[in-house]
Amino acid sequence: MMLKPTASDRPRASHLSGLLANLASGAVASRPGRRCCRSLNAVFFRRNTEHLARLIQKIMGESPAQAKQISADWMLYRQLSRRCWQSMADSSYSRVRSNALTSLFPHKSQVVRYIQNCDRGVLIASIHMGDYLHGLLHLCLSASSRREVFILRNRSWTIQEERAFQKFSNAGVTVTVLRRHRNVAIQAVRQLRRGNIVVALYDLSSQWGSTTRVTFFDHEMALVRGPAELAILAKADILPIMFHYATDGTPVIDSFPVYRSPPLRSVSLEATAQQVTQHLVTQAEWQIRQFPGQWHHWHLLPAMLADG
Repeated sequence: MMLKPTASDRPRASHLSGLLANLASGAVASRPGRRCCRSLNAVFFRRNTEHLARLIQKIMGESPAQAKQISADWMLYRQLSRRCWQSMADSSYSRVRSNALTSLFPHKSQVVRYIQNCDRGVLIASIHMGDYLHGLLHLCLSASSRREVFILRNRSWTIQEERAFQKFSNAGVTVTVLRRHRNVAIQAVRQLRRGNIVVALYDLSSQWGSTTRVTFFDHEMALVRGPAELAILAKADILPIMFHYATDGTPVIDSFPVYRSPPLRSVSLEATAQQVTQHLVTQAEWQIRQFPGQWHHWHLLPAMLADG
């Protein structure tokens, strides 16, 4: 299933995506704006949206019209995510802080109280959805914890990323990016055992690490098991945090009950990781079903299905 432009089309597609990302940041706040972006994506990225619409019909059982709308929204919210990174990197700290704190956080008091009082390491588990960056900054600003924060990243280092994460330092939060390499798991487990916070995204296929088989949208699929293994080995709590946009475009931070990973006794690490990952994936599926067009990783489902 091809969801990328051909090599000859990539420069044009990249430039067009940049223009649509700027448009998306203003359009997401209104229904007419979202309809406009959907129409533009359906025209300029027709092959991508048509392939994805067929996949969504198969996985979710949606009608052709609804699947087409979800696939067009998928393009819109991926473009908006790109704009969020750009905004955090290029804007002043005061503006970034203001934007972060405008996010709605319905259960903030409970989450903040938990982080401040918990004496264990905390793995914040999330998926690629909503305004992850500003939402995470909002959480760090609100919790005011002395814990260090470590963010697992698969992407290569970029100047934009460095400038974006600098805003966390400006807020007085010690953030370290742990990149995917041979010893990253050891580092992450060590920091969790010290009582620090590790942030990991788990809606990923085998391209990003070893997987475990889980039930996702009533299909057997393979998703990475690394985040679950980190929590199990470190005896850390798991705090699922996800993000979405309300109908008026306001970013929302969604929290789920803290999950304490089961101890390793007679059951293998792999089996326990499968249990934990299934728990997380069930929560992710519930969130995605509420806001299907906002999940960025629909395009990974073919790989997840093939590996499953």
